Amino acid sequence: MIRQRNPIARRKRPNRVSKKRRERSGKPGKMGIVRIYGEDLAQLRRECYERDEGKCQRDGCEKVLPFDGDLYTRGHMAHIRNKRMYGDTLGNVRWLCYEHHIVTEHGLKWSGGTHDVD
Repeated sequence: MIRQRNPIARRKRPNRVSKKRRERSGKPGKMGIVRIYGEDLAQLRRECYERDEGKCQRDGCEKVLPFDGDLYTRGHMAHIRNKRMYGDTLGNVRWLCYEHHIVTEHGLKWSGGTHDVD
């Protein structure tokens, strides 16, 4: 069993995005894939939340999750298919709870301050 620190909580400052990338936000790249950053990404998260009515979209999960809050209680915008090939579009994201996004899709579990990777 490998113990890792929480990769999300470890981040102390927002990801820095180059000026060139920020200018391209929302425009298709060479392969026609749309990548968005900053305010555009926040807007996509809001649209995803409103479309899914704040409910976890995993089959059998009926949790209604707030838009804001701490990592474990708020909802997460998760990509359905990888964003490298399918981009940041409303059709490629869904609203999930912490358990279904971080634990199930990324394989991390909470255990007293660190995460275990099985």
